[in-house]
Amino acid sequence: HPSKEGDDWERSASFEFMPVSDEEAFHIDCGLRIQGGYSTLFWNSPKLSFRTVFRSIYGEGKLKAPLFGEDGVTRFDNLILDAHYNHTWHHRYASERDTADYIRDRHVADTLQALGWTNPRGRFAHLYLNGLYWGLYEIHEKPDASFHAEFDELLHHYVGRPTPLTDTPRLSAHAGGAAIWLKREDLAH
Repeated sequence: HPSKEGDDWERSASFEFMPVSDEEAFHIDCGLRIQGGYSTLFWNSPKLSFRTVFRSIYGEGKLKAPLFGEDGVTRFDNLILDAHYNHTWHHRYASERDTADYIRDRHVADTLQALGWTNPRGRFAHLYLNGLYWGLYEIHEKPDASFHAEFDELLHHYVGRPTPLTDTPRLSAHAGGAAIWLKREDLAH
């Protein structure tokens, strides 16, 4: 029911990711529930957002996959399948349909992340539910306590730790004898 919330409205589902690139496909059992606020009123939009929940009652308990690339979080408790509501072709009001724009949220999140801010990563995908095509969706991280705990763990183990200094005697000799050392800061990003 699109206007209800909580665990009682979660349903068992199968999450299958079939990329068109050289990434590895995967499958995991999960819970699925409708996600959102005002947009969840079915009369308001026929295209609904969903939240996948990875719990041990469904299977493995966590999704473990580099869904958004190798760098960063690769374990997830949940993900959002975002239909996007505002400025979309399926919005209830024509003024919103006339300004349809599907990349604004992703662009802002990616830009803030590139500037060093903590932001959920995401990517676009085609969604099928029970074999029925639902359209273009954005899969993205849910910035909840689990997201921040996973991110903080990465920061703790990889950022701010001492990185090795490498002596470069040949470069030093080439530069006229100055002692040149390289510090691998790329290991902390």
